[in-house]
Amino acid sequence: WGLELVERRDDKHTFRKEEKVAPRVHAAAFDEGLIVYYSQGCADGARGDLVMVGPPFILDDGELALIIDGLEKAIDQVTRP
Repeated sequence: WGLELVERRDDKHTFRKEEKVAPRVHAAAFDEGLIVYYSQGCADGARGDLVMVGPPFILDDGELALIIDGLEKAIDQVTRP
């Protein structure tokens, strides 16, 4: 599963590469107990942040809730003032 992280959802405006949003979300997710993958430059080769989650296929509802909750906290920590 992948999530593209954008600064403005209405026009999909990306964060500046210098903000290092994806690496910071990666670190915050790790602090929440999640291991995620990240990539930058997905939009145009220079800009664009992507976070990927690779859960097992035998995931139950409780585990899915933990992933969603942890990822939400990590993203909010990095993108909200």
